[in-house]
Amino acid sequence: MKEGTLYLVPLAIGNPLDISPRAIECLSNVEIILCEDTRTFALNMAKFSLSANLLSYHAHNEAERNPEVLDLLAAGHDLALVSDAGMPVISDPGQSLVRACREARLRVSALPGPNAALTALVASGLDASRFVFEGFIGKRDAELRRRLLELLSEERSMIFYEAPHRLARFYNIAEEVGLGDRLLLAARELTKQYEEYSFLTLKEHLELLEIKEPRGEYVLVLEGLAEYRKRCPEAVRASEANELLERMQAGLESGKPLKEIAKELSQQFNYSKREIYQKLLDISK
Repeated sequence: MKEGTLYLVPLAIGNPLDISPRAIECLSNVEIILCEDTRTFALNMAKFSLSANLLSYHAHNEAERNPEVLDLLAAGHDLALVSDAGMPVISDPGQSLVRACREARLRVSALPGPNAALTALVASGLDASRFVFEGFIGKRDAELRRRLLELLSEERSMIFYEAPHRLARFYNIAEEVGLGDRLLLAARELTKQYEEYSFLTLKEHLELLEIKEPRGEYVLVLEGLAEYRKRCPEAVRASEANELLERMQAGLESGKPLKEIAKELSQQFNYSKREIYQKLLDISK
């Protein structure tokens, strides 16, 4: 018996016309569509006269739903997985199901289509040849601060998703950790009626919030260290020098050998082992 296929089908992220003809055809041909909210999906897709059965699949039931889906696929049924908007799996349920299908040697086929992160990236003017997707990060302030501190040295452009009521928190903590002078594109309500792009430094975005209340969902594209270093070389060098000094002092206090400290720090900063070793000698004297 021929096994079925799980199709990953992207929906429009805002403008309903952005769904592709192939996506509509796929959704019309499968027997079952897995969706986060069956009522919302039925209303939104009624215009395409879809007749497939709908099965709820969301963050709270994916673990228990996966075995059922695998059985349906093994029995020869074709299924489609959609999220509320955009590409499935990206900051949405589905990764565990795709992994389970791969491990069970069941067929998975992904259709190309709308994605909010890439839409904002290509519209940002920031480096799109190398980038990282962070999605929603830091439910707690400490968690957000820790992750942003780690990303201070990230060379590539960074993409985040953020809700309007948490935007000020993101900007404030990002400025506190030293990202205030980085360029940032804030893309709001992508492809919808009130779509808006704002391209400023992060610090300027924070100031803008004092006069303009954030509304709608945001995609943030933040300048990576590589671009920032080219744009503001003196500022980067000064910042790195200050951080390096703090790390050298901490290393000396730890009692580690100077050569070991120099080797570790040379791998993290744009200084040679010899330069750092000499600075350590100067400080220790």
